[in-house]
Order: sequence, then structure tokens, then C-alpha cells
Amino acid sequence: MRSDPTRTAIDGREIGMYRLMEKVGGKFLGLFVPEVEAAASANACRWKYFSSCWQCGYGACDAYCCDGAGCSTIVCY
Repeated sequence: MRSDPTRTAIDGREIGMYRLMEKVGGKFLGLFVPEVEAAASANACRWKYFSSCWQCGYGACDAYCCDGAGCSTIVCY
């Protein structure tokens, strides 16, 4: 007789095993699939401050950067 995963076991062992498999499987999958922020997929852009920029002779700068696309505008101080 095959077990139905939607059925609730009287003693809870069967449900506990499914939860354990789900938890372990999620952690295992996380080792191979990188997490991605929602903003990164939309190429979110914002101004960022850097205390040392090679473009400014290693002085401070603000740069307008888009996730995954680099920085397009740099303002040196």
C-alpha cells in the first residue's frame, strides 16, 4: 500500500519526515543555487559612496551604479 503525502498520520511521524526532507532539501539546494535579490533582477540603480576610487586617483567619490551593470557616472571629491 502506497503512502499518500496529503494524509495525516495518527502519530505525526509521517508528517515530521516530510518536514525534515523539505528542510534538508532546501538547505542542500541552497548550496548549488545562488540567492538573488529581487532588486538585482530589475537592475536597480542608486548612488553609492566610495572612500577610495581608482578613477579619482584613489580619492573619495560618488558613483551611480546599477546592479549587474557597473557604474556609469562618477563624481570625484
